[in-house]
Amino acid sequence: MVEDDPHGAEAVARVVRRHAEVVIRSTRADALAELDGVGREGWIAVIIDVGLADGSGLELLADIRQRWDDLPALVVTGQDSRALANRAQALRAEFAFKPFGPDNVLRFVESAIARDPDARVAQVIDELATAWGLTPREREIVTLVVAGHSRDGVMVILGVTENTLKSQTRSLLHKARAASLEAVARAVLERAVGLPLAPGTVPERR
Repeated sequence: MVEDDPHGAEAVARVVRRHAEVVIRSTRADALAELDGVGREGWIAVIIDVGLADGSGLELLADIRQRWDDLPALVVTGQDSRALANRAQALRAEFAFKPFGPDNVLRFVESAIARDPDARVAQVIDELATAWGLTPREREIVTLVVAGHSRDGVMVILGVTENTLKSQTRSLLHKARAASLEAVARAVLERAVGLPLAPGTVPERR
């Protein structure tokens, strides 16, 4: 998020953090340095205020479009200007006038996540880990299995013994009421692409 009003930035960030991590920068220069430092794969979307201390948010958006044509963007402003809205839309960005409610931001973020497969998978893992009451370590196991790591690979990455992994896996499968880690991974991926959980695979706890 690129916003030079710290109070406004934090208000929006509280909404976005329900679904994703937030990085806040207050200037065009700092935002470009952050974006370039991480690279396209590190970003789900960008929210930009039009009025920045070192230039226009629309100029920043034009800079971003020269780098990445597909990064979802939301431009916000307190100026009631149709010309600004038209310029933002010409740069393939959504536009919102301040003040706006949290629903506007949530819809934008959820839409951006839906367009980003990796982000959607991470979101589903979070949702199911919460529903099943998984520990942080059990969530790590799910993440690694979904990413395609073998049991041996999971042991190496987590630095645990075979017996420890077996114990943690038993606990995970009991909470998820699943027959195998493969069933858990399948449930995550099916949910990520919008399919309902298949009967008898991994039902959510109620």
